[in-house]
Amino acid sequence: MSNQKSDIAAWKKTVNTKNGPVEVLSVTVGDKRYTLWPNTFKKEGEKSPDYRGNLDTYEPKAAAPVASFVGQDTEELPF
Repeated sequence: MSNQKSDIAAWKKTVNTKNGPVEVLSVTVGDKRYTLWPNTFKKEGEKSPDYRGNLDTYEPKAAAPVASFVGQDTEELPF
């Protein structure tokens, strides 16, 4: 597939939960991300949704800065 710009994109992934693996949809609409989880409360024959979604606001923590000792003599370090 070529690099076409889409308004909506979705990825299916398997997530390990305390109740075992679950297939989850990760959906991007514009610049917002959503996670769609299977509706475990749905009963056979009901017209409720198959998936329930949440806005994905997860932002990974920034990595801690790494000290740089380039050009310093290691014998002068206070260890």
